[in-house]
Amino acid sequence: MIPKATRLVSFVLSLSAPLFLVACGSDGPDIEAGFAAEVKEGWQLESFKVTASEESGSKVSPVSQHRFVAEVAPREDLYQKVATLHGKDVLKRIFAKGSESEVHGVGVAAFSAGKWETHYQIEESPFFKGGQPAKAFAANHVVVGSSEFRSLIQSAKADLEKLQKQSDQLTTDIQQKTGQLQTATVEGQTKINMSSEMVARVQQDTRNKQNAEYQSNSQKVQEIKTRWAGEINGKRTAFLGTYNEQKKELDDQYGADIKAIRAERTEAGKWRQTERSRVLAEYNAALADARKQKLDAAGLAAVKASATEKSKAEYAAIEEQTSSKVEDTKKREAEVTAGYRERLSALQGENQAAVKTMTDELSAKRDGELEVEKQKYDATIAAANAELKAAQDAHNQTVTSNREGIRQMSTEISNMRGQLNNNSQNMQSIKEVLGFLEKQGD
Repeated sequence: MIPKATRLVSFVLSLSAPLFLVACGSDGPDIEAGFAAEVKEGWQLESFKVTASEESGSKVSPVSQHRFVAEVAPREDLYQKVATLHGKDVLKRIFAKGSESEVHGVGVAAFSAGKWETHYQIEESPFFKGGQPAKAFAANHVVVGSSEFRSLIQSAKADLEKLQKQSDQLTTDIQQKTGQLQTATVEGQTKINMSSEMVARVQQDTRNKQNAEYQSNSQKVQEIKTRWAGEINGKRTAFLGTYNEQKKELDDQYGADIKAIRAERTEAGKWRQTERSRVLAEYNAALADARKQKLDAAGLAAVKASATEKSKAEYAAIEEQTSSKVEDTKKREAEVTAGYRERLSALQGENQAAVKTMTDELSAKRDGELEVEKQKYDATIAAANAELKAAQDAHNQTVTSNREGIRQMSTEISNMRGQLNNNSQNMQSIKEVLGFLEKQGD
């Protein structure tokens, strides 16, 4: 049912509000001319008849109403888009070229500012149905009822059948793939568990090997150190024995030399005492001889003075000679001591250098053996670690491979489900469009 009364025709007479038209002349409004000027493009006015008129208003502001019936016809076929199928616009012809349609309405004219202004109230019009020429749509459109339309319908039905078969196959494939995924998940977990157990065994074996190798290596290292420590200490003892013998020879020679020098100094002391005793005896003998001669006091005093002077001179000579001998022995004793200390220091240096050279040589040999043992230990530990790493890498590869396989299968299932969902949506859309278009074809 076409709307009437106050419904406006924005796409018919380009009216989005009541249409006001200015008619030429002052004798009265030209209702037909104003309507003809506003007929929608693509349409033409075939006839126009005023069926009733009524004057209202006043002489100063005259107003007239005119009921009319007009016949209009499109200049070409007009279509309306009713659907889109397989990317093509499906058009339905709603007006044939030259087909006449009636327009019912009322024109209200008012005289103002020296001219008539008319607006139209459209009550019934073909323009309400819309419609556009074919060129206004996409170039690859089809028209309901045409052979192209029927071919499109058949193609859509064939596609619908094809989509149904695809969906049935997808459903079967999803069920099969889901079963395979479940089986692969169980089998994969079994492989992972077995791989984990293998890694645990290898890891325990590696720990046992490392502990055993550590104990063996520690024992060998201790044996090497003990053996070489014994050899080094033995040679040090031998060097010390040789050093002590050489030092004893030095000490004995030094003792003998010092003893001889000190014996000379003792002899010098004895000689001094003997000589002083001799001088004293001679002094006493001179005095005794003077007394025997019964010299007078002056003679006795002269003899005594002469004997005293002689004794003093001899005493001085004795002391000087003794002092010379003592100083000579002290000088020679100091020289002997210095020589002894120099030779002892050289002996000590030679012994220490020899001990160091021997210790360095034997320590180098010991360190060489220790390095060999270290390399053996490191190689054994490295081999055990490599075996463990290989087991861990194999386990990781098993886990990664299993996860990747499950991920790929899950992705395939997800993609198939997505495709199935898309097919379902496409099928539903095609069914709805086909149902609608088949009704249109009827």
